[in-house]
Amino acid sequence: MRNIFSVVIKLTFLVCVTLPLKVFAQQIKDISSGKTTISQPPIVIYKMKRDYSRNVPVLLSDDKSEIVSYPHPMDLIGMTSKEVMPIRLHDGYYLDRRGINKNVAFLTLTYRSYSKLRKPLSIDQIKRAILDKDPLVEMYMCNRISPNENIIQQVNEMIDKNELSVMCK
Repeated sequence: MRNIFSVVIKLTFLVCVTLPLKVFAQQIKDISSGKTTISQPPIVIYKMKRDYSRNVPVLLSDDKSEIVSYPHPMDLIGMTSKEVMPIRLHDGYYLDRRGINKNVAFLTLTYRSYSKLRKPLSIDQIKRAILDKDPLVEMYMCNRISPNENIIQQVNEMIDKNELSVMCK
């Protein structure tokens, strides 16, 4: 009985540890050789009516009547405002760092003040704190940017050449 138990343990180890490591090693090899690529989320570039770059974004429903996503103040702890704020690009465009979409709204609260809250705001408080429900002038989702290159430089070049609408959706 002891031998059977020992064999079962060894087989379990081989199946659960060794094989996944071999598969993982092969995936890494395929990625580094160019046979396989890692799917990257689109890069979001946008322009706003006003500079809301210091204000906390929330996501609204398609009809803009409900809050569907908002950060918890704890999400911002240990991060400086510059780490969460969008990156300013050329010609008034911004590179998103928070995962916004076309249904974004900005709150009256800045990242700095929001991160100091001890608990999240209620949905009603968030609704009352909305500064602008329709802040975007333009928004682009870019999939054609190489993650291995300087993304900011690439996007600024597209902006300078007036190619955002051609290169991005």
